[in-house]
Amino acid sequence: MTALLRTSAFSFWGDLRRELHARGVEPDRALLVESYGEPPAGGEVGVVVDATGRVLVYRARRGEWSWTDLTERWETSDFADQVRVGLAMLEGVE
Repeated sequence: MTALLRTSAFSFWGDLRRELHARGVEPDRALLVESYGEPPAGGEVGVVVDATGRVLVYRARRGEWSWTDLTERWETSDFADQVRVGLAMLEGVE
């Protein structure tokens, strides 16, 4: 999924890169640790961890994006396992 985030020409991934840039996140230094479709509405949900330790959750539907910053409370979120792995992976890169 991270490869799609960084390189895919598909419009959703380009939009996600722009959204991340707007929030001060460099997609080339971040990991997409969760991504799934949300039926029946057809939206997308995902979690991005960046090299500074920020944890952001997005929900995208029909071009509308909403964001939640979980940086201070990711350990109690539904995404804790994925975030923990992502943060460990980023530590190994730095």
